[in-house]
Amino acid sequence: MVKLFETIFTRSASGSAEDSPAAILTDQHRMHPHIAELVGRVFYPDEEGGTLLHSPPETHDRFKGPTPFTIPSTSWLPEQRVVWCDVPWERKEEFAEGEVEGLFVSRPEAELVVKVLEQIRPHGEEPCDLQILSPYNGQLEAIRTAIERAYASGRLPHMFKPPFDLGHGKRMGATVDEFQGSEADVVIVSLVRNNALVPWKSVGFLKEKNRMNVLLSRAKQKLVIVGSWDFFASRCNATTSEYDEHAYIGRMMKEMASAEKARILSRVRATK
Repeated sequence: MVKLFETIFTRSASGSAEDSPAAILTDQHRMHPHIAELVGRVFYPDEEGGTLLHSPPETHDRFKGPTPFTIPSTSWLPEQRVVWCDVPWERKEEFAEGEVEGLFVSRPEAELVVKVLEQIRPHGEEPCDLQILSPYNGQLEAIRTAIERAYASGRLPHMFKPPFDLGHGKRMGATVDEFQGSEADVVIVSLVRNNALVPWKSVGFLKEKNRMNVLLSRAKQKLVIVGSWDFFASRCNATTSEYDEHAYIGRMMKEMASAEKARILSRVRATK
């Protein structure tokens, strides 16, 4: 029966009949248009190189107002709604330092998450949900440890009271599966993968584009990606088949680069 209904809906969605029982929803209202544009071009492309996912005028109007958070004018964290905080491709060479901890923990990324949290401040008494995501439980534990250590040393006091209140629930870290279907105003994603393995093996289950889709589409107001740009940009090349499961990563990084050129995305390497 499942296969029968799948066939009916697939044929219906691809047809032109006005009374068909299936249709593709193309308008979105919950994400800032810049975030939606990037997500759409990567995961919902159209035949013209654009996206099926559109932000109608009322969505643009909704996000023209002030954000429920502030970033100090002296901060290194850019104001763009999509920010990639870059870390080196430390494991570019086999057995390079950094590979010793395995494939599922990146302590430099955990420390960078703390530095990002230091830059995000409350906007008066405005409610603001903040969520940290990562594909791996090992990385979430490393992030929690880094945050708790920073808090114990007197850093991040604003993150443990409203509106952020990181001690509540799983705000300090959740996996893709745990947060699927949820959303937050600010989402910080730690991608972790950074190794010298062959491309199809190097990204682990992130080769499944649905998982990356969840990671990048949960943010309403601001998306901060922490990871190695060079690593992910090198996962696909001219020899990568469009049928390879990880081939979407090539499109993702191409769209990231285009968004950076258009100043929709800002890439920064935090050193402070």
